Amino acid sequence: GGVLVVAGAGVSVAACGGSSVASWPGLLADGCRRVVEVDQGGLPAGWGELVGRQVASGDLGWMLAAAEEVTVRLGGRSGGEFRRWLAESVGGLRVVDGAVIGALAGLGVPVATTNYDGLIEEVTGWPAVTWRDGARVQRVLRGDERGVLHLHGYWRDPESVVLGIRSYEAVLGDAAAQGLQRAVASLRSLLLAGFGAGLADPNFSALR
Repeated sequence: GGVLVVAGAGVSVAACGGSSVASWPGLLADGCRRVVEVDQGGLPAGWGELVGRQVASGDLGWMLAAAEEVTVRLGGRSGGEFRRWLAESVGGLRVVDGAVIGALAGLGVPVATTNYDGLIEEVTGWPAVTWRDGARVQRVLRGDERGVLHLHGYWRDPESVVLGIRSYEAVLGDAAAQGLQRAVASLRSLLLAGFGAGLADPNFSALR
């Protein structure tokens, strides 16, 4: 009862059968393509190639910059095109194999994720709870209600999605969100499932 499961991109990739948009680099590459598709002549020459190289570089700083470019070019987190893109990419993922999610949920402890999709919700039937709803996060952590804690946001709530530099600054600067994360780390053991390079994430770096 003293553990918090945190599901990374590997859990989503396994559950949905390997879709590229289940991973952060794959989602960014898809976002870059979407920007080029909806461009009305406002992109600088070579934008797609440049941002695509930033995404493919694997360098965290360049990838965050690319994520910010994608976010801004799609109208920002409150923009309709950004919302539509999330819905058609991560929002369109469906469970092919729910075994890993079922095993994690079956541990009987709170479950959090850094993923934006709703795959855990599809398997468990639990509601999504984002980092912006501090009161509900606390209730889930206490075991007063079931829910999936989305540490980096949920696609149905684009304002909560932590994708680029500005959104990372928002969550890093949110005292309640950071206070909750520190409390979780000090009061619970973290079981990280499906993580690789994601541990270099700025939010996790600040937590560590």
